[in-house]
Amino acid sequence: MDEINQARAEFAQLESVDRGHLHQVIASCRTIDAQGRELTKMRDPTIHRLPVELLVLIFSFVMVVHPYHGESITPAVIGHQRKNLASVSRRWRDVILTTPTLWHAIYLTSRQDRCTLMSQLKRSQGVLLDITITEHADYFVICKSLPYLHPTMNRWHSLHIWNLMEYPNLIRELSKSEFPSLVDIEIDASDFDLDYSDLRNLLPRTPALKHLTLHDFIATDDFSITSPLESLELICDKCNIPPSLLLRISNNSLIMLCLVGDTYAWALKPNSIHFPLLEELSLCITHTKQLLAAIIAPKLQHFDLAYNQCQWDIIGMLWSKFSSMHHLELMFNKPSIFTDPLNGVTLCQAFPNTRHAEFLCVKDLLSLLMPIALPENSMESQTTVDSWANLEKLSIHLGSRNPNEEFRSLVRWLEAQQEFGLPKLHVKLRSVANAQPDLPALSILCCKLWRCCILELDGLPLSLCQCLICFTH
Repeated sequence: MDEINQARAEFAQLESVDRGHLHQVIASCRTIDAQGRELTKMRDPTIHRLPVELLVLIFSFVMVVHPYHGESITPAVIGHQRKNLASVSRRWRDVILTTPTLWHAIYLTSRQDRCTLMSQLKRSQGVLLDITITEHADYFVICKSLPYLHPTMNRWHSLHIWNLMEYPNLIRELSKSEFPSLVDIEIDASDFDLDYSDLRNLLPRTPALKHLTLHDFIATDDFSITSPLESLELICDKCNIPPSLLLRISNNSLIMLCLVGDTYAWALKPNSIHFPLLEELSLCITHTKQLLAAIIAPKLQHFDLAYNQCQWDIIGMLWSKFSSMHHLELMFNKPSIFTDPLNGVTLCQAFPNTRHAEFLCVKDLLSLLMPIALPENSMESQTTVDSWANLEKLSIHLGSRNPNEEFRSLVRWLEAQQEFGLPKLHVKLRSVANAQPDLPALSILCCKLWRCCILELDGLPLSLCQCLICFTH
């Protein structure tokens, strides 16, 4: 019994020691946890611990203002991005003031302050500059700024001129200088016609020019560009495009070509114009058939055809001429693809490897969705669109107030695809400017489409998206 009592006493003693050690460990853990919380409070917020490179990338997206789609740049906007960001913290201010790439965008306005301009040019420290001159700029104020800008013209990277009334005089002034680094020129004359005679002396002074965009352009017979352009956009709504235009540019380097205007006077021979590198072609011209017959573009990937009405003889003559093309856009102002399966066959044969097809109206899809006659017990496709074996995405512009009836064939086809166990197609619905869709009817359509495709909504009311979210949950 004495041995048992002695063992119990020793065990109790050891248990007491262990309990003491446990309390010490718990107390130590609590102390470490408290110290950790104190250290966390003392650390800067996560956003202040971002690397400088990531901060600069974020700032670059916030600071630059692009006057696209009619959006104007006002003096009140310019510089506010930098000021607001620099006021967040001393670190942000130091990053902004010491990063030259955040000072590359120069916006010239009527209220141009010489000291501000000089300060910005100094902080840019030799990086390439993007120059934007907007409708808010006064020609005489710009001319007063040119002497300060002249030493930097060797590092101008882009020049954008928007709706400037005195743009011919400005271009004449700029034509007195050289621009060895200028890669991108975009001029939107808007209410003022842009004549090639105004550009004749400027373009030869831009040997590095790669991208040229001219809106409301009046091309003359002597139009010529010696620089090896990669992209050319000519919007000639108010005049004819000269027949010799494509013969006076460097076709061997062109990757993107966009032409808008009249081409009645053109007389091109079939397969006479070779674009070895052309990947994107956008046309809204009056004599499309002749141009497409003349073009050879083995690397074409993106084809955009816009016109008042579809001309089936144009598409029918292609016959896989653009077989490498995988992105097709048909922007016809009128629902013009008649519901004839032969028209759908013609379209699929002309562009056999289409992966992304975009239509202005869902009615233009009906010829592709109509059942076609097949031999009995045939396992072949039941609709024309099934011959697009690589099709991944359909984009459709919404203009109808009640689209359920028009989309019935598409929904039926998508449901059939699901029944056959095929992957879901990506369908994108895009709103049309000034369109007023019937939201209840559109909500019903979106719910139907959601069941049988990967649905994407672009530019539609947020309330519609919320209804769809509620339905999916």
